[in-house]
Amino acid sequence: MSTETPSRPLTLHRCRDCGNVQHGWQDRYCVRCWSRELAEVAARGTASLLSWATYHSDYRIPGISAPYSIGLIRLDEGPQLPCLLAGDTSVASFQQRITVEAGPAGPGNLQPEVTGPLRAIVVRPDG
Repeated sequence: MSTETPSRPLTLHRCRDCGNVQHGWQDRYCVRCWSRELAEVAARGTASLLSWATYHSDYRIPGISAPYSIGLIRLDEGPQLPCLLAGDTSVASFQQRITVEAGPAGPGNLQPEVTGPLRAIVVRPDG
């Protein structure tokens, strides 16, 4: 990711009634028991890489130009999320352990580096 954008922890929501952990897009109620009793918790920042693809064409995504890689990760807390991958994806492998950070909200400079250790950047469009 651009050096202009500092990394920050990823925020999750844990249901106080059933213990389910989910990512913030479903932050008004628990998707398992429908409770509205959610507590914000910081993710550990680690995950397993489940799948990934590298795109060599531009698809007019603001702040990103080809080539870039998109991945599917499973956070250690349980939720699976799509993400932008930064680092050298030529050495990526199924279930590889990677670090996770929250990217900037909305359009911005999301262009990730393509060298260095592989990591996931999760972008929440609404901040």
